Amino acid sequence: MPKHSHLARICREHNRTLAQRNMVSQSNSVKERLFASLPAIELSIRYEIFPLLTADGQPPDDFFSIDIRDNEGTMAELFVRLEFRIFEYFAVGAAYDRLMLDIEYKSGKAKGWKIDAAWNGAYFYGALYF
Repeated sequence: MPKHSHLARICREHNRTLAQRNMVSQSNSVKERLFASLPAIELSIRYEIFPLLTADGQPPDDFFSIDIRDNEGTMAELFVRLEFRIFEYFAVGAAYDRLMLDIEYKSGKAKGWKIDAAWNGAYFYGALYF
């Protein structure tokens, strides 16, 4: 058997193996799309009750909504805080945060899904200001 026919047979087998690999990867491939964060408008309110006691918050204006093809969703956040400045550079406070999420994927009636959830958080903290 001439050397070039042996080499040609090896190349054909190699190409067949690559073709089979490509067929497998094509049958298992998943199209993914990259989603980047979009800008959200945020309004913050700060009120000095006394020189050392401050209340501030963000009404549910930190709001995001999207509706693209089969995807629809909204997110809103409410945040309120009361802070007392003990020293010039140190304060303690309490805060409440609520995050509301509503997401829906509509790909036919039987295949779609929906998430409608809200998280509440209350916490106490200490803050250093420089």
